[in-house]
Amino acid sequence: MGCAPSGPKEVPKCKLLLQGTAGCGKTTFSKQMKIIHGQEFSQDERNYFKSTLSVNVILGLKDLAEYVRENSKDHDEEHISFLDEADPYNFTWNKKAVKLVKEIYDSEAFKTARVHHKSEFKEGLDYAIQHIENLLDAEWLPSNTDILYARGRTSGSMETKFTAGGYDFTLVDVGGQVQERRKWAAQHNDLNGILFFAATDEYDVPSDEQEGKTRLQVSLDVWEDTIHAEAIAGKVAVILFLNKCDLLEDRLKQSPKSLKKIYKKYSGGGDVVKALEFLQQLYVSRIREGSAVTNSQIYVHQTCALDTRQMQVVFQSVRDFVVTQRMTRANLI
Repeated sequence: MGCAPSGPKEVPKCKLLLQGTAGCGKTTFSKQMKIIHGQEFSQDERNYFKSTLSVNVILGLKDLAEYVRENSKDHDEEHISFLDEADPYNFTWNKKAVKLVKEIYDSEAFKTARVHHKSEFKEGLDYAIQHIENLLDAEWLPSNTDILYARGRTSGSMETKFTAGGYDFTLVDVGGQVQERRKWAAQHNDLNGILFFAATDEYDVPSDEQEGKTRLQVSLDVWEDTIHAEAIAGKVAVILFLNKCDLLEDRLKQSPKSLKKIYKKYSGGGDVVKALEFLQQLYVSRIREGSAVTNSQIYVHQTCALDTRQMQVVFQSVRDFVVTQRMTRANLI
């Protein structure tokens, strides 16, 4: 009596949760995974990112204008007035507006602000200004590279699904603002890994969440709470992304002593390699004594999430680590 043919083998699933405070780069990573694994952005998505790039320009200049207003006596009041009145979510682009925006961006007062003021819109603003004429074309849609630089806040959760290395992956990206972080625990069911992103260039940027702390210090607190959560500690793979290394390097070149001003024990000056080693140790040192979390369960990458080639290599490494951890816990290896 013959055996009935077996059905198709079910592809194993792997769920990864992207975590980190606002502006850390996790949504950029999610976009990269979509690009790398051959998924197209729809026309509606591209139109959304076109609007986002426009918003990034105006919000970015408004943010710089606040710094200019407070720190520069030699600035053009017409530039400030224009930005005060500009509505970032309903801005009309024409040749006159493009010319004025470029004039403001290139003015001496705003050049100084771009060097000394750490703005959350910096990457998106600098990139969008270089390609600002595209906003004049009603038919233009952003490329994949344009989309990577479009910065919008994540509200709720967004899923990116793809198949890689014989696994069906689901990446869940939940907003990093304080009110959004309360929703993270709801995603801890059936979890295989946490990808935690930290913006390394924010070591001296004041937090808008907690007075008296920097954004990096808040990130460290969130990291500590995350890795020791009951559903995570010792149960799933944890990958720490020390992200925005390119911006960290730029900041240390401009101000080699700036990291030491915040952390007196740091002795590496403007050396980005030593700075990253120091920052990595800050995160690792948050593993609580006697907890279920061990160093061997945490994998660290130093990254620039905007670099597609690097993200492709990094994800292959992350995938192997998560799968190995999963098999180890199942006593398969």
